[in-house]
Amino acid sequence: MGDSIRVDVLSNATLNLTVYTEGFYDGVSGLVPALLNSGVGLSSTECDTIYVELRDQLSPTTVLASGSAVLNTSGQATFTFPGSIISQNGYIAVFHRNAVQTWSDVVAFAGMTNYNFTTAATQAYGSNQVQVAPGVWAMYSGDLSPQDEFIDILDQGVIDNDIFNFAGGYVVSDLNGDGFVDIVDQSIVDNNIFNFIGSVHP
Repeated sequence: MGDSIRVDVLSNATLNLTVYTEGFYDGVSGLVPALLNSGVGLSSTECDTIYVELRDQLSPTTVLASGSAVLNTSGQATFTFPGSIISQNGYIAVFHRNAVQTWSDVVAFAGMTNYNFTTAATQAYGSNQVQVAPGVWAMYSGDLSPQDEFIDILDQGVIDNDIFNFAGGYVVSDLNGDGFVDIVDQSIVDNNIFNFIGSVHP
């Protein structure tokens, strides 16, 4: 009689994420094509790249899985993660090059997880989002370089210097994704400094 061998096959897990950034919100129902506007993309349906980490609920410094994807102009991005996250509880931490890192409320990860930050402030940990239209919520824009989880005079300095130097293209200081750095971008940072905006997470 031969030995039996058990083989467990873990299928991948999919995260369908919907998230907006304050500056890139188009004022109607989605995001601007920031890559196209900046001269580094060709698609009118792509906004920008975001990075996501899935963090453990009991030990939030533990990263269960991570990945990057291009956020489309409808605010949606899809990630494929190892099946090992299935049935675990944790947070979705979202990072963008000129936004405050934003964490979800606690999520039970499944084979297919859908999560929408835009429907309520409470979809983010600590309700740490800004209302960009009635019933529409977004990550705060303005944490630039270094990304220290706060919007402050360091970020304001980046904006001021780039305005002075007529900067444009794919630069971190272009908060509204139009390909130029100007007083529109500056006003976003100024408002968020005034309101003491920073990241909120466990």
